[in-house]
Amino acid sequence: SLHDALPICKQINTGADASLTGRLTERLTTKAGAQFMDAKYKGQPKHDGKVPRDIPEWTANIWANYELTDTIDLNAGVYYVGSRFGTDDNDQMKKSAYTLLDTGAIYRMPIENDKQLLLRFKVNNVLDKEYKESGDYTGMTLGQGRNYTLSAQYNF
Repeated sequence: SLHDALPICKQINTGADASLTGRLTERLTTKAGAQFMDAKYKGQPKHDGKVPRDIPEWTANIWANYELTDTIDLNAGVYYVGSRFGTDDNDQMKKSAYTLLDTGAIYRMPIENDKQLLLRFKVNNVLDKEYKESGDYTGMTLGQGRNYTLSAQYNF
């Protein structure tokens, strides 16, 4: 049967992640996290012991939010993604690690009866870093360049 002819290949992921959240001052809050991933294929001769495509060994982030006033917050975050293989064979180009910087602001607009409208403005990839997000030797998908988001939130 076809099932008997194909070897079973498993992807084994072992790793650890850690995160930390804290209020450094009355107005400054930070969040940080890191992840280590040891991902390997097991059970197929062609890929045995190789790293699956697009899985970085390390990722990390840190985010800070500063309450400038009772109605305005300023924030910034840094994100790191480690290098990744472009194919499961691990013999093609390797995508370089990248680090991105995002910034933002929050405005809390008081509304009647203790309700508020939250306006959020964010600049993603502030430094307009070019990076490869996914793909292999046949083609790569570039990550988004600098972009902006504006959102509003109102809780009833």
